[in-house]
Amino acid sequence: KKQEHLLYIAYYILLNLAEDPQTQVKMVQRDIVQILLDELRRHRTRSIIQNTDIKMTDDLLQLSVIFLKSISIFEENVSELSRLGAVRRLQNLYESTDHSDLRDEILQLMFNISFDEKQLVLIWSNGFHKHMVQAMNSPVTRNIAIKLIYQVTTGLNPQDPKSISNDVGESLEQATRIVCALIISCRKKLVDDQLISLGVNLASFDRCSAVIASGQLLGRLLKRVHTHHDNLLMKMIRNVSDHPQVWKAFLPYMHQLTGMAIHPKSTDFVVEALRTLGNIQLPEVLYHQLLIKHRLLDYLTKHLVPGIAEDDLVLAALIVVGTFALDPKAGHVIGNDSLVNKIHKVIQDKIQDEDLVIQGLFSLFRICLHETGREAVIRHENLTNTLLDLTCDESQGVRDLANKILDLVVHCEADGWQERIRERRFEGMNRDWIEYIETSEGADPAMDYKNVEGNEYSSGEYYGGEVYDPSQMQEMWEDSADHDAAHEYGDSMDGSSPGRLSPFDRRAADMAAVMTTEYGGDDDM
Repeated sequence: KKQEHLLYIAYYILLNLAEDPQTQVKMVQRDIVQILLDELRRHRTRSIIQNTDIKMTDDLLQLSVIFLKSISIFEENVSELSRLGAVRRLQNLYESTDHSDLRDEILQLMFNISFDEKQLVLIWSNGFHKHMVQAMNSPVTRNIAIKLIYQVTTGLNPQDPKSISNDVGESLEQATRIVCALIISCRKKLVDDQLISLGVNLASFDRCSAVIASGQLLGRLLKRVHTHHDNLLMKMIRNVSDHPQVWKAFLPYMHQLTGMAIHPKSTDFVVEALRTLGNIQLPEVLYHQLLIKHRLLDYLTKHLVPGIAEDDLVLAALIVVGTFALDPKAGHVIGNDSLVNKIHKVIQDKIQDEDLVIQGLFSLFRICLHETGREAVIRHENLTNTLLDLTCDESQGVRDLANKILDLVVHCEADGWQERIRERRFEGMNRDWIEYIETSEGADPAMDYKNVEGNEYSSGEYYGGEVYDPSQMQEMWEDSADHDAAHEYGDSMDGSSPGRLSPFDRRAADMAAVMTTEYGGDDDM
């Protein structure tokens, strides 16, 4: 007992002296880290030595951990703690005590150490994640536990579920339930930054998003965000919507989400609300009703103004347009000249921004799946010229989408466009050969290369030999509850003259699959 009192006073003095960085360096050189870590074993004496002063022992252990915590703020000392196996010793101490203040200090020391990537992996791979989640239930250790779990989630890859063990996954699910309960019960207008940041991270995991979408958690979170317009809480909900397996959970709240998007209090909130709407791609959703009831198209068109609206807002609006164009009944609403003109201006002004150009082209592609949309594109001659120019773009994604839109334009058999598209595609694929012919001595610049023998384009069959069948696009609606809408969509497409496949000999079914998989409204856009 006297020894523990003496050590307590000695460590306390050393702790005060260690506030001077130079003095602390000298202490580290004299193995103070090893001495303090050895002191953590003192908890084992409780079961061996009788009449041990438990309170004094806990105070001494707590002081030792505080001393280590002050040392751990320097990277060099974290390396020394790592070399001496500090994480394992701290975990043993945490499991052997129920002293809340001591546990809080251990978690704070763990948090400092967790900035080292190797130690972070060691923390969550040795089973300590279970203790961190349990610590969230105690008011004393809750704040540091939230920060530590947040740090752990940043070291995990949500895109690789196989890298997360079942035990870690179960801990993340339990943490998600606790975080959602704390958010819902929060009396402040805005949730604490640390808590909502953890919620945003957790929502990016498949298993955690499934927990949020099940039961009443999603509805209660949406009710709170609708009341307080919390930007970060909206971002958390948007992360949940990134997972296709939970989209059906959003069906009862589509009107509520649309209303929140068009009555904003900040640009960040609008972006997250629109991205949430754009993520949910289900044939069961009656997008045309949302467009008409909330006048959403006017709102989106107003924000498709590069230079005035932020790029993130323009991108979110384009994603929503591409998603809502999935509805066969939305064609008469979304296929208008004003919207097509605005998207064209976005593509022109942001030609150096590949993400915006690709999303703009993808939205046009889905608009062109409707007869009214194709007619609007054809009436916009400058847009068609831009599409022809983009068929020679450096980006493979831009070239592919431009070609697919032109395939749909040709399907309408608009006067003059087949010939112009055929010539431009020939020039793009044979640019070097044409330049050589035109610059060669004695060459005839007026040579009619379109009628060269053996030229696959000379006969006019420049799409290959297979007929483009628009009815195949109905495959995406096979499981739709709105089966009549799918037939109506197919009938509207069958009413036009048949087109052909692109020069890359794509099948029409592939084009339908691309609509929902290749350039869908996700975070990569």
